[in-house]
Amino acid sequence: MDPYRPEPVRCPRCGSTNPSTAAFCAECGLGLVPDQRPDRARAVESKPNRRPIFIALAVVVAAIAVGAGFALLTRPGEAQLAAATTSPSPSASASVAGAASPSAAAATPTPQPTPVPNPVLANGAIADVAVDELNVRVAGSSSAEVLGQLRAGARVFIIGAPVAEGDTNWYRVAVVSGAFAGYTPCPNYGCSEGIGYVATPITGDAWLEEVEIGCPSSPMTATDLVELLPLERLHCFGNDDIVVTGMIDTPCCGYVGPIAYEPAWLARPANTAYFADAAMIQFRTDPAAGLASPERGDVVRATGHFDDPASPECRAFGDPSVGAEDFDPSQIPTTAEIVLTCRTQIAFSDYQVTEHKDLGPCCGMLEDGAPGAAKRRPMG
Repeated sequence: MDPYRPEPVRCPRCGSTNPSTAAFCAECGLGLVPDQRPDRARAVESKPNRRPIFIALAVVVAAIAVGAGFALLTRPGEAQLAAATTSPSPSASASVAGAASPSAAAATPTPQPTPVPNPVLANGAIADVAVDELNVRVAGSSSAEVLGQLRAGARVFIIGAPVAEGDTNWYRVAVVSGAFAGYTPCPNYGCSEGIGYVATPITGDAWLEEVEIGCPSSPMTATDLVELLPLERLHCFGNDDIVVTGMIDTPCCGYVGPIAYEPAWLARPANTAYFADAAMIQFRTDPAAGLASPERGDVVRATGHFDDPASPECRAFGDPSVGAEDFDPSQIPTTAEIVLTCRTQIAFSDYQVTEHKDLGPCCGMLEDGAPGAAKRRPMG
């Protein structure tokens, strides 16, 4: 085995195989530590000791040299004759060199420029498809099953590091935007549009080209933040703290469906509060932090982050409380999809209420207990 070849990393939780450069498991999202490569000095020490062979050769060479010197001392005439007959004359050497120069110059090959590799797309980068059609496969190999094709201009989010196959780099990607022919997107709110592997040449015309995203600076309004697509938000801010301002609203009812989500505070499609002018930006808080959600109508200045450490634990599964006739298992997001969706959710760790506005009854309904009031379904 080549001691310098990086070995794949097997995820200790789900057992999937990942490249040695992977920072986290692409299947379940668990953080990974790449294997340490062997020390070069240790590899050298493992080679057999050839010193005795070198000593023996040195003794033989010395013996030959002594014999030759003895011959020169005893037979100087033959030695001088041999030198005279074997050394070429200066004129002959010059003529031969002059005759050889043109042919030697003609035979010298023209140096070819070394191909310049295409830039490596970093984990979390955003890239556009630069060819008419680009296959998306279930694995990073030209022999893997094709899920569908991305058209020119489709945008993808890079997950992890590339894996080389011959003269091609394979990237695991999630579709940010663009038509994904042949693939049925996850129908649930917040799910990614598709995850798979795409290829691009290591040198030559690239099939993926990195693009710059106009990321707003912190602090920002919730309406500024919602202008970005979910994976663009993850690209822009990673897990850095950002400050978001806006007014909080609350839904009249929570998520009800055949799929259960864990942890519910991060993975469920609906939560207890959201920004009124940007409903896609929900006010999620980790219960362990002990931070209560703002009241409806509160205008807040809140600090939060994407890519929460709990994201790798996100799971979705069929809710046993829902009847079999109402449940379609194909609606359940895969582990990779739900983990990536959780990474795109902002988790708030602190906030301050700057003012409060009276928004009236929720969803146009009267408050509970008032005459003719409709009962609101509690958040689950």
